[in-house]
Amino acid sequence: MTDRDALAGACAGLVRAKALLDDWLAEGRAQHEERSLAAGGYSAWRSWCERLSPGDDVLGNFHQSPWREGLPEPRWFLKSALPGADFGSARFGNADVPPDRTQRTEVDSSLVVGCLWRQPYERDLLDEPAAVLARINSEGGAQYAKAGDLPLYAAVEGKNRVSLAQGLRQPLIAETGQGRFPAARDLLLHQIDGTSLVAVSHRGDDALHVLPLPEEASAVLTAYGVDWRRRRHWRLRKYREALDEARRDLHEKTLSM
Repeated sequence: MTDRDALAGACAGLVRAKALLDDWLAEGRAQHEERSLAAGGYSAWRSWCERLSPGDDVLGNFHQSPWREGLPEPRWFLKSALPGADFGSARFGNADVPPDRTQRTEVDSSLVVGCLWRQPYERDLLDEPAAVLARINSEGGAQYAKAGDLPLYAAVEGKNRVSLAQGLRQPLIAETGQGRFPAARDLLLHQIDGTSLVAVSHRGDDALHVLPLPEEASAVLTAYGVDWRRRRHWRLRKYREALDEARRDLHEKTLSM
């Protein structure tokens, strides 16, 4: 039986990794430096995360413009981080429909992949962040797609309020749509001999899908109940190419201004 608390904790870890990746990429852009997780970029990002002091990675801080240019789109990020996630089936109403005419749900913000909180409007600077979030929640417009049976969401509309809510440790109010993710029994995890590579496959299919964030993604899949299988042998060059491709793909589709 799946431990739902453990699964939620693992999903929150993946959400946090996305937020830290956003911060790292945004810092690079602010310094006119193009950053990527491919090649040595992954190690550079992990080292950057390790250097953070407690509180440095608290989410919800206001960021200077450009606030999200070049950052991974949430649905694309989850599809790349967790091969098999599919949000094409998620259906929503019109985001501009008044909140009292839309069925909305309270969603734990730590389980939503969103984006950096943008440079605030002048009106928002007049209020405390909690008041800003309360107003945004009451105005509606958020639409979040759920990844199958995982307690994990990708923000479709209302991306920017996510980190604000996370920083306040407050829930979000959103319309939710149901995406797809394979059942745990249909997946297998593989640790590749002699490497740190972790891959996932569908049962009965030899194709391996490399996990670009092996620590966080394997934690989610293990907590979900996916079984580990024998180690598979790959040539070292093939391993490096597959890993670089998976990590480059993680932030290939980005948000624009």
